[in-house]
Amino acid sequence: MIYSALNIAKYVVTFCFKRGNPISNLQLQKILYYIQGYSLALRDEEAFDEEIVAWQYGPVIKAVYDFFSIYAAMPIENSFRIEIEDQEFEKMIRVIALDKMNIPVWKLVEQTHNEAPWKYTTELFGMGSVIPKEYIRRYFKEKCI
Repeated sequence: MIYSALNIAKYVVTFCFKRGNPISNLQLQKILYYIQGYSLALRDEEAFDEEIVAWQYGPVIKAVYDFFSIYAAMPIENSFRIEIEDQEFEKMIRVIALDKMNIPVWKLVEQTHNEAPWKYTTELFGMGSVIPKEYIRRYFKEKCI
């Protein structure tokens, strides 16, 4: 099942907030990128349909970024009622969020800048280009599983 990026984002924001570690919009963008990557590699299925774009500070889902932009760089201290029906997928989201939510945001930016999908996209197509899902899938299959 494919979810909307915004619903997954709301789930992640709520998950982190309820654990006493609210995340910023920039952190959220990186976590969503990793969720998409692991979903493509492990489940051979997109987590969400929305495109990921290579921005200056790493991968971004524009609609999600815009939705949470009112928080600017501040932690998103909010919760939403979002259910993920697929329990295995929900578990994967939680594991990724737990792993990434404590990493300083600029470290996450550095990590994504050093990974092939963002790097190749910006080199070949320029900043602001869509990161091809096949780049993400291939990278996560080869490097992360």
